[in-house]
Amino acid sequence: MASPRLLIVCGSAGDALAREVLSEFDDAFDVSQGIYRLSGTSSMEDLEQLAANADCAILASTREEILGGRTKAAIAAHDSLLFALGILVARLGARHCFVLADSIDAKTFLPAERFGVRIEYVSGAAHERTNRFDKACSAIRRRLVSSCKAKHANHATLRCKTINDRLELSARAASLPSTPEDIRAFLFGVESNDLICMGAWSLHKRCEDINVLQFNAKEHADLAVIKAWRMRQVQAAKIPRPSQAALAKDIKVEPGLKFVLAAPVVVGPTIWGVVDFDTTTASGAKILASPSALTVVLKLAEQIAQIVEARS
Repeated sequence: MASPRLLIVCGSAGDALAREVLSEFDDAFDVSQGIYRLSGTSSMEDLEQLAANADCAILASTREEILGGRTKAAIAAHDSLLFALGILVARLGARHCFVLADSIDAKTFLPAERFGVRIEYVSGAAHERTNRFDKACSAIRRRLVSSCKAKHANHATLRCKTINDRLELSARAASLPSTPEDIRAFLFGVESNDLICMGAWSLHKRCEDINVLQFNAKEHADLAVIKAWRMRQVQAAKIPRPSQAALAKDIKVEPGLKFVLAAPVVVGPTIWGVVDFDTTTASGAKILASPSALTVVLKLAEQIAQIVEARS
């Protein structure tokens, strides 16, 4: 497979940081498009065209651009950063975009994580900054290589609407004859040694973020979704367990889960991913422990596998 095509974007004040990124990634990525600098004369149409010819992107931003300011120039720089982020996510997908920020205030002033985009920070004293920059670039490199491989393997060809429709219909079917007040449905894709959330459906607001929620095979080996993947069979688990509360602090999961029912998505000889239903109520747990729920989750896994195979 050809090297992933990386687009690096920065504001007028982030040129130095962007050049550091370019030199760090030019060994394993195609960076022939160079650095696109946002300015008063830059065109968002030009950025869209560049993004159309890229597989992934890094937005390098400075404290001044993130925080904005009271002057027209500062406000314009901040707005350009937001527009650029929106274009990159819309064109490439959240899993293929990163923000590298030299300000710890980035989370407050850039809604990147609401889009499912991770922010890595490199701020601090000189010796701290070097260490943080190296760690941030290593984390970004690892995730981009993984996500780009998945993209070329057709993970990215699944349409969100198709996924959500399947998840919703299955959650409703599992809840019959009741309405699916208590049942939530999730789809996870296998990427290297991780499961990454690719789709979710529930009637109520959830804390888990698509493209952000991620479980590691070793660190979260006792979770039902990991067991379904590694053991290649359906897993039903009563919650809570101490391990559920002991997840890494940066992983957001519903704290009140009572039951999880998970099934592997088998495509050919491999496990492509996992589907699961979960619930926070006793009535929902009773539903998910029933034979009918087992039938539905197996059917959902089969349907997702058919979609994947059809788009291979």
